[in-house]
Formats: sequence, C-alpha cells, structure tokens
Amino acid sequence: MSKIALLGVISIAILGMTGCGQEITIGMQIEATATHQETIALDAGAPVALDVRNGVGAVTVRGAETDAIDVEYTFTAYGATEAEAERELAAMTVSFTHEAGRVEIDAVQPPRPQRSRANKVDLTITVPRTLDLVVRNGVGDVRANDLQTLDQLVIADDVGDITLRNVSAGSNTSIKGNVGNIRFEGTLADAGSAEITTDVGKVIVRLPENADAELEASTEVGSIAMRGLMASHRDLKKHIPGATLTATLGTGGPALTLNANVGDITLEQQQ
Repeated sequence: MSKIALLGVISIAILGMTGCGQEITIGMQIEATATHQETIALDAGAPVALDVRNGVGAVTVRGAETDAIDVEYTFTAYGATEAEAERELAAMTVSFTHEAGRVEIDAVQPPRPQRSRANKVDLTITVPRTLDLVVRNGVGDVRANDLQTLDQLVIADDVGDITLRNVSAGSNTSIKGNVGNIRFEGTLADAGSAEITTDVGKVIVRLPENADAELEASTEVGSIAMRGLMASHRDLKKHIPGATLTATLGTGGPALTLNANVGDITLEQQQ
C-alpha cells in the first residue's frame, strides 16, 4: 500500500471511528419519527432463515424462547420543514416476506437526491434462538445476541460497529465490515469456516479456552494479540506496520480467518 493510499485509509478510519453511523448534515434539518410493530408467526420447531436488508439505521437481532419473529421498527425522516419531514415519513415503508421457512425484511429506503441527510430505519428483531441469519446494512451498528445459527451466519455492514455476543456461529460464517469495529463472543461450528474481516477498525474475538480452529490472522496496519487460548504451531510474524499469525487452536478443525486492513486484531479467552 502506498503512503498516499495509507493516509487516505487512515483519514477514513478517523472519520468512521469518531462518528460511525452519523451523517454530515448541511443546514437545519427537521425530523419526524414513528414506531411500528410486526409479528410473523412461525411453525413451532421448524427451521427458519432470516434475511434482513437495511440502508441507514441500526439493526438489532436477539434470540428468545418464541415461535414468532417480532419486529419493532422506527422510521426517522428529515426535511427542511416540519411538513416536508412528515411527508417523507408517510412515504417510508418496510416490506415483509415469509415463504417456505424463509423470512425477508427489506427496510431499504429510496435515495433522496439533493438531500443532505438520508431517512433511516432502526430495527429491533426478536427471533427464535436457533435459525440461520443474514443481515446486510449500509450505515449503522449491527448487533446480534443469544443466537445459535445452524448453517449460515452472514453479517455485512458498510459503516458501523458489528457486535455479536453469546452467538454460536454456523458452518458458513462471514462477518464483514468496511469502516467499524467487529466484536464476536461465542463459539465456532465443529466444521466449515468463519471469516471475520474489516477494512478499517478493530477485530476482537472471544472464544472458549478449548476452542478448536485453524487460525489465520493478518493486519496491514496494526498489531495481533492472542491470549488465554490453547494453541499449538503458533507463528506470529511482524512486518511493521502490520503482522500475521497462524496457529492451531485446540485440536484444529474449522478455518478461522481474521483480517483488518487498518486496525488491531485481538483473539482471547472468554471470561
């Protein structure tokens, strides 16, 4: 990476870390808000896959003992006047699709040309603890708690932090950010692969002490630390300003890939 490109990436990082999910506004903006709820009944005990798309706003997915998907979503619309903000609010929609065990939630709003701030949708989604999960978000934090994914766990967020706590990763796990920190606390599948990457931000992964995985970690600009985990064949190489680490955690098994372009990587034991 050239020095000019590196400076550009670091500048983006500074902007992202100080204001992830925030947009620069020009002139006075009036906002209007409204909160709605939707419940999607599911077949008790049947497998379910949830696919969430959002443009601007936070997405929270939390597991519970339930046979339904409950969605609370808040619209926030902006305008130069109160009347304009209310018109924008009235035009906002979220679509829900439920077919063959797959639930899709689309909260992406149409672009607002020549507007200084995008309308946003904040979603809080309560789901059965066991499911497959896909979340794709544009600007805003993504959180998931108390979940066990059977096969697929896919999280993608352009600008914002990604935080997963008490989550069992499926055998096909991909967690990717562009600008923002990623935190994963949970367990890995017995087979398959898990990839956790961000372009600009920190990657923090906390696993049980006896976790099994074949680890490959790398950062172009930053450091790598591993603490409290059982590991063999550990090889840490520093190539200032970055580093790489390969190791076998426990008895090996699933592939665990951790990457950051600009940012530190920490892999440690759960407390």
